[in-house]
Amino acid sequence: MNGARRAAACLAFCLLSRDPRLRAQTAATPAPDRAERVAALLDQLRQPTSTFDRPSIARYLHIRDPVTAQVLAEVDAFVTEQFVPGKTDEEQVKAAIDRLLHNRPRSTEATSAFLVNLSAGRFLVIGVDIPRIGDGPDDAMWLRAYRDEGSQFARVAAAEFAQDREPGPGNQGALMSLQVTGLAPVSTNDFWFVGTARRIQGDRNTIALRIGRFDGETFTAVSAAPEIFPSMSPTVRPLADGGFTVHRRASRDGKQIVERYALTTQGPIRVDTWDEAVR
Repeated sequence: MNGARRAAACLAFCLLSRDPRLRAQTAATPAPDRAERVAALLDQLRQPTSTFDRPSIARYLHIRDPVTAQVLAEVDAFVTEQFVPGKTDEEQVKAAIDRLLHNRPRSTEATSAFLVNLSAGRFLVIGVDIPRIGDGPDDAMWLRAYRDEGSQFARVAAAEFAQDREPGPGNQGALMSLQVTGLAPVSTNDFWFVGTARRIQGDRNTIALRIGRFDGETFTAVSAAPEIFPSMSPTVRPLADGGFTVHRRASRDGKQIVERYALTTQGPIRVDTWDEAVR
């Protein structure tokens, strides 16, 4: 009888573990084995190397991309196995992936997440920033999309946030601190978004701004707006007409500079700029 009860209990547990309702309840906490694997991988990417230590730089560059790919694979598996369509929201997704990636609260590496309804179906779109130190700040920034398959999400597309530079020791212009903002929908065919990231160039920083869209199958980079010069991380605010404004702090007088952009077939165009007193 004891053996029969144990078998029945085991069967009940296995069935419950496949229940989407149970998975939804536990989605906020990565399984210990996955959390440990991700922590070990991140440690390899976040170990700084000396500028003058060529062998250690070479070792880091050798493992950087394969280890990054493993971290992203863990993120994909986590989303597919843990989040249940219709039973989770954007804030839960962001918080859970931030925990998986060991991002601190209010960190500049915070995950972005959007539940999107398109003519091609329902999707979860995320923006993931994986800090990498190695031979200098050089974050891995990826946009990833998952289709609602009813009982789970399945990845359908991925795209790297553009890094228009040459990789290697001492590179300039590396990007970090990805922030993604969804824009107001102009049709049910595409999800439009704007991404910003800090560009590190020696002792000066600028803000790289990219516009893109997801059509249910692929991500497309529409264009890049002119670089935004020294400021703290800007705030992007979507407008009802599909455009957006960028709010940033001026470097000298402390006023806030607001830039308005319109979306056109050629990409974003800055149509107005004005100053506002900081409240």
